[in-house]
Amino acid sequence: MDVRRRVWTRVTLVAVLAQLGVLNLPSEAAAASSYTLTVTTLGSGSVSVSPVAPSYPAGTVVTLTASPASGWTFSSWSGSLTGYGNPSTLVMNGNYTVTATFNQNGYYGITGDSRAVAEPSFPLACTVLTAQQSASSLNQSLFDTSRLQAAINNCPVGQAVGLSASGSMNAFLTQPITLKAGVTLLLDPEITLFGSTNYSDYNCTADLCTPLIDVAANSAPNPGSAIMGYGVIDGQGSSCWQSAIDDGTRCPRLIWVGDYRTNSASDNFTLYKVTIQNAGQFHVYAISNGFTAWGVKITAPNNSPNTDGIDPSASSNITIRDSYISDGDDHIAIKAGLGHVSNVTITHNHLYSGHGISIGSETNAGANNVLVSENVIDDANVGGTSTNSLTSPPRLESDLIRIGRMIRTGRRQILRLQRNWPWTALLLGAFRRLRLLPAMT
Repeated sequence: MDVRRRVWTRVTLVAVLAQLGVLNLPSEAAAASSYTLTVTTLGSGSVSVSPVAPSYPAGTVVTLTASPASGWTFSSWSGSLTGYGNPSTLVMNGNYTVTATFNQNGYYGITGDSRAVAEPSFPLACTVLTAQQSASSLNQSLFDTSRLQAAINNCPVGQAVGLSASGSMNAFLTQPITLKAGVTLLLDPEITLFGSTNYSDYNCTADLCTPLIDVAANSAPNPGSAIMGYGVIDGQGSSCWQSAIDDGTRCPRLIWVGDYRTNSASDNFTLYKVTIQNAGQFHVYAISNGFTAWGVKITAPNNSPNTDGIDPSASSNITIRDSYISDGDDHIAIKAGLGHVSNVTITHNHLYSGHGISIGSETNAGANNVLVSENVIDDANVGGTSTNSLTSPPRLESDLIRIGRMIRTGRRQILRLQRNWPWTALLLGAFRRLRLLPAMT
C-alpha cells in the first residue's frame, strides 16, 4: 500500500469514527467560541481576574479588580474595557486586551483637587423646550431668549431645562442669558444652541462684555449649576474676531461662571460632555470653588484670537479631565489675578491646536498645588511651533514677562526658563529635583 493510500485510509477511518460518535473532534465553531483575556498595567498596581482561566467560553462574565500600590490610585480602564468603575465586568465575546492605569498620588506633595471627584450624571428635567429652527437654515433674528430664560427661572434647584430637537428643527438662537443657581442646562445630542451675532446684544465696553451665558453666583454647600449633554453651544464668535484683530475690539466670552459684574463665585459648577465652540473670546471663564469639567469638547480655529478653552480663576478644588480642546489660544489657563487659585487637577485631556496649559498671565494672587498629569498634546500648531521640538508648547506666564515654557519629556512636564528673572535659581533648583523623580511606567 503506497503512502497516499495509507493517509487516505487513516483520514477516512477518523471521519467514520467521528460520525459514529466514537471519536470526539473539536469543531471550528467550538474553537472559535473560546477567547483569551490579556491584562496589562500602566503605573504601579495589579489587577485580579475572576474567574481565572487560560481561555473563556463565549458569554463568560469576567470581573476585573484593580489594586493600586501604596502611594498610587486607580485611574481608569482602557482597551477592550473602558471607564472608571472598580471592580468592573467584561463579557467575553472575543480575544480581549485590557489596561489598568494607576496615577501616582502627587509629586513632592502636589496632590491637586482635594475632592474625590466622580463622573457626573444628568439630572431630571423640570421642562423640555423643543427647537423651532434648523441649524442648516438659521434665521439670525428669530431668538429663543425669552422662553429659555423663563424656563431657567422657573426650574427648581437640582433639576434641568432640556433642549430637544423635533424632526429637522434642531437649533436654538439666544442673546445673553443667566443660568440660575443650582439649575442645569441639558442639551440633547442633535441640538445646537447658537449665540447672537448682533454685537450690540452684548453691551460691550472697553473692559467688559456681557457673556453669552452668565452663571449666577452661588455659594457652597448649595447645589451648583451645570451645563451638560451631548449637544453643542456655538458662540458664532467669528463675527467679532476680525474686529478684535484689526482694532482691538473686545469680544464677548461664551460662558462666565460667577457674576461677571461683581466677580462673585458660582461654586460647585459642572461642565459635562457638552461641546462648546467658536467663542468670541474665552470659551469658559470660571470663578467656582469645586469646579468640574469632565468629557467636554472645546473647538475654535487655530487663528481665532484669545479663544482660551477653560480658564479657572480665584478658586479652589478644580478638576479638568478627559476633555478635548483645540482653539486659538491657551487650552487651559490658571488665572490668579482676582484671587488665589489652589488644589487643581488637570489630567487625561487631549490637547490639539492652541498654546498649551498655562499659569497666567495673571499671577499676582498666586497659585499652588496644581497637578498636571497624563495629558496628551497632539498637534504641530501648539504654541506656534512644532511639537517635535523640546522648546515647544505649554507655558508659564506672568504679568511682566513670559518666564518660561512647559516642555514634554519621557518623565513628565517640566519648566524651561527663558530669561533672567529674580527667582530663576530657585525654580531651576526645584525642577532639577523634579527630574530626579522616578520615571512614570
